[in-house]
Amino acid sequence: MLVRDAMTPDPATLDLSEQLGDAIVSMLRHGIRHLPVVDGGVVVGIITDRDVKMALGPDAAHLDLD
Repeated sequence: MLVRDAMTPDPATLDLSEQLGDAIVSMLRHGIRHLPVVDGGVVVGIITDRDVKMALGPDAAHLDLD
């Protein structure tokens, strides 16, 4: 099996300059926990729901818009 057979084509992404809240909205909207981060169309990283929770602090037990 090749990677292309298992990958998600045309995934949701976040621009490097977007806000953390945009990541939450996108994750909730798409029902996903990981987002590639792009800069000028080039993938420069990935942000996960765990990254977001850690950035929000100990009160962020789960992702929501509150």
